[in-house]
Amino acid sequence: KIRNLLGKNDATNTYLVTGILRRIQKPDDSVEYANSIALMNQSLSALDVYDKYHLVPFGEFIPFQDWIPLTPVAAFKGFVRGNGPTTIGHNDIPSFSPLVCYEIIFPNQVALSAPNKPRWIVNSTNDGWYGNSAGPRQHFAQTRLRAIEEGMPVIRSANTGISGIFDSYGRVVAHAEIFEEASLTSYLPMPIEKQSPFFPKFFPYALLICGLCLMLQKLFLQKSKL
Repeated sequence: KIRNLLGKNDATNTYLVTGILRRIQKPDDSVEYANSIALMNQSLSALDVYDKYHLVPFGEFIPFQDWIPLTPVAAFKGFVRGNGPTTIGHNDIPSFSPLVCYEIIFPNQVALSAPNKPRWIVNSTNDGWYGNSAGPRQHFAQTRLRAIEEGMPVIRSANTGISGIFDSYGRVVAHAEIFEEASLTSYLPMPIEKQSPFFPKFFPYALLICGLCLMLQKLFLQKSKL
């Protein structure tokens, strides 16, 4: 069905960026699995693949398994870890940084710096675990912060929402609400060309300082009323 959908577009520069469960056959015939994002062409051939680096403890791997051999609940020992942030580029596609699920929440760890800095970020996630709760909304808000920090657009595709497109200033260009069946069509916003390399590093600390100042202000006002 997906191949037919891609084939309906006469343009040769139609591609699919999607999350996949990747099966890796090793030389010794053993098998490993990775939680990945793949760039595919119209015939669904993988042009490039990114493997998730920030794995969820006990969900995607068992910590300290070499020292504490815990038995998995399911017949699955976990995903293999990827190599970290990468930049994917192919022909006429602006280069992008792929991120799986909650990898988008880590400041200064979502994209490579120059000269391999991408033009945009892709975040593929499944927030269905959290239902209609604060979880998907918090995840969506944290995605906005990465767009601001990195000065580049972010396209977020969530199985159950909230999906959206952010420009380089964190403004929402388009979005689909939680549990809403929708397709979003938009131009790709431009990145900020002269974004300071120090901004992604210090922006989270600036937010933390502002938050602490607000807390101290609130405590001071409460004491002054006593």
